Amino acid sequence: MGARKRGQEVWIEVHDTGIGIPKSKFRTVFKEFARLDEGARTASGLGLGLSIVDRIGRVLNHPVELQSTPGKGTVFRVRLPLSEQLPDAKRTDAGDGPKPGLARLDHLAILCIDNEPAILDGMGLLLEGWGARVAKASGRTEAEELLARPGAGVDLVIADYHLDDSTGIEAIEAVRARLPDLPAILVTADRTAEVRAAADRLGAVLLNKPVKPAALRANLMRIPIRQKDAAE
Repeated sequence: MGARKRGQEVWIEVHDTGIGIPKSKFRTVFKEFARLDEGARTASGLGLGLSIVDRIGRVLNHPVELQSTPGKGTVFRVRLPLSEQLPDAKRTDAGDGPKPGLARLDHLAILCIDNEPAILDGMGLLLEGWGARVAKASGRTEAEELLARPGAGVDLVIADYHLDDSTGIEAIEAVRARLPDLPAILVTADRTAEVRAAADRLGAVLLNKPVKPAALRANLMRIPIRQKDAAE
């Protein structure tokens, strides 16, 4: 993996020396749950990685490019424009206000519960990038301990369904024992009717993995936030 300067662009590239991809299959590899027969025999996977990367690239208006030679390897590339560094006096602080067209979430304090540290950190970075304040817990017990601290309080909870010490349903119920009627989002790869019914009983929004950032943001903007005390 590396970055190359090309004129007024930077090319971010990932190279491999694998089996390669026939040109006739270039579109196929970007489809969800699609795997080429030879690749499926040599490595495990679900066929989701490239579809997620491709979708993010298109959302950011930086499509993923592909070059490959069967039997030799593959190159994936994203092109980015070089930016000109502004003098210090002209720099704008992130706190100066939201960018046009993007409503920020500065009014939200969100509790994220997930037993995977990398996912928890990634969710935290995403939400903080939108302006929210984020508290993180690895499970129900840690969430309860966090909320027991003086002055602790959140506007919304996002919980993964599969946790080490409970389910996300139980974690949301535990949080609501301290903060009744707290809006909640349940994130899961489990698409069974039982999980959906449990989320419905809680009145929680259900988002299936892989979670699309746009879908998450849209739901955050729609969820009614509890009225805070006038003193706040």
